[in-house]
Amino acid sequence: MPFEKGSEPRIALEALILLPSGDTVRVVCAHFALKPESLPVAQATYINQLFQDEIPTILAGDLNVTPDSETINLLRQDWTESLNSESLTFPSSEPSIKIDYILTQPKLNWKVIESFVINEKKSSDHFPIIAKLELLPNK
Repeated sequence: MPFEKGSEPRIALEALILLPSGDTVRVVCAHFALKPESLPVAQATYINQLFQDEIPTILAGDLNVTPDSETINLLRQDWTESLNSESLTFPSSEPSIKIDYILTQPKLNWKVIESFVINEKKSSDHFPIIAKLELLPNK
């Protein structure tokens, strides 16, 4: 993913999974940069360009931006959020913001059955998110 000299390089890890139904889904785990503020926008642009095919995709991770950010607005052009914007994920000691996401695309290929945050303070400085998703037939 894009990064600037002097900033910590960030990654997106991709896995292609063959389901028993014969469908292939892609799961991408990403950790976006925190600073400079322009870098998460560049990383979202990169993700949007990289995954423009028809493979149903789940993007999950610490995106280090709030739901009202330019970065999330950019991702919403191609992706659907599984969790409402009021669900706080960080810091786990006393959550005050949402910066962790599970998103899906193409939009017509997924149905969110349920999605929620787990109040778990010991494993991480972020609350985990659980999403139960249904892959819909191609439309």
